[in-house]
Amino acid sequence: MQRLGVFFESRKVGAVAADEGRFTFAYDPSWLDDQASFAISRSLPLVAGPEAGPAAHSFFANLLPEGRIRALVARRLGISEDNDFALLAALGGECAGAMVVAAAAPKPAKHMWRPLDNEELVRLSAGGAAFAEAVAGGGVRFSLAGAQDKLPVKLQGGRLYLPLGSSPSSHILKFASQDFKHMPTNEAFISALARACGLPAVATEVFTIGKTQHLLVARYDRVVREDGTITRLHQEDMCQALGLPPGRKYQEEGGPSFEQCFRTIADASVEPALDTRALLRWLVFNTVVGNADGHAKNLSLLRSRDGRVRLAPFYDLLSTAVYPGIATKLAMTIGESDDPGHIRGRDWRRLAEAVGVGPAFVLENVRDLAEAIPEHARTIAADVRKGRRESPAAELILPILRKRSRRLLQLLRQ
Repeated sequence: MQRLGVFFESRKVGAVAADEGRFTFAYDPSWLDDQASFAISRSLPLVAGPEAGPAAHSFFANLLPEGRIRALVARRLGISEDNDFALLAALGGECAGAMVVAAAAPKPAKHMWRPLDNEELVRLSAGGAAFAEAVAGGGVRFSLAGAQDKLPVKLQGGRLYLPLGSSPSSHILKFASQDFKHMPTNEAFISALARACGLPAVATEVFTIGKTQHLLVARYDRVVREDGTITRLHQEDMCQALGLPPGRKYQEEGGPSFEQCFRTIADASVEPALDTRALLRWLVFNTVVGNADGHAKNLSLLRSRDGRVRLAPFYDLLSTAVYPGIATKLAMTIGESDDPGHIRGRDWRRLAEAVGVGPAFVLENVRDLAEAIPEHARTIAADVRKGRRESPAAELILPILRKRSRRLLQLLRQ
């Protein structure tokens, strides 16, 4: 049976193996005996013996790329697209969170990064297959979940570097989409709007390569010290926490509901009142800005260096409503509806009942955000214009926000 080690800061956590195409996982005895150890997932408790159920496969499968990017990577590496274990063996050196999946323990003293010059970045960004090309080029072992073309990079002194082997990254460079215009400025604008509304959201900045705007996202699961040393923080998304495969990230496809995410975060967080309120406001925010992609893999639990677990900062925030042809329904149901144009006050009250909080509390947060979002958006757009920076998405998004916030406030009375 094929096996790979799972490591945290060079310490062996356990081993993942493939059994007829399905992952099994077992904690190492030394990890189980260590007072400082922790479970790598709420779905994989600290117990002796192999876990051969769906949770083991789901945890590691959720670390891998999806969709078109997965297909490109598999083709470039000469691996079957459905061979999760082979992909994990090839890509598991630098993943979301703190775990390194490799044949041998990583050596921090050998961490290395290769500079990316502007000419190479222009070439990578133009092809729509930067992730696959970087992996196929050899010397790198990284994996990012999702279907968008992107690269983990280290930002130092204004320059970008590609992590080699199992070296950590500090940022994610998300390339402009060939299918959806202005996606980087869309995400930068919506992320800034979320922060202005008091939501914990990742730091983003528009990064121009050649004549094209891309997006640079600071990783919340990495800590960069003054000397440039990067430390990994452990995280798990809601699909991992609930033992579900990436193909079930949407509620309609059997994925987590808002209630399941709410209760998971309430149970796991050391600040449950703060984090569940933030989660509620995230749902309201997505409803107003028109983010139909707020699924369970866009919610994570983050473990700090001292072992405190909190809701991770929000990421992958954008307005999908600006793109014709994309489904408008929400990824999670509110009450009895997933249609943002028909979510009434009674739906929010049903949501409150389902998660066990007062309806007045939920309605207050809905009203507060619906009123605040358009105002904050106008301020951000004005600042962009003042700074003579280009944000083509902002002008498209502003009227959508005004319309949706008015509609939500009207329906709140029903």
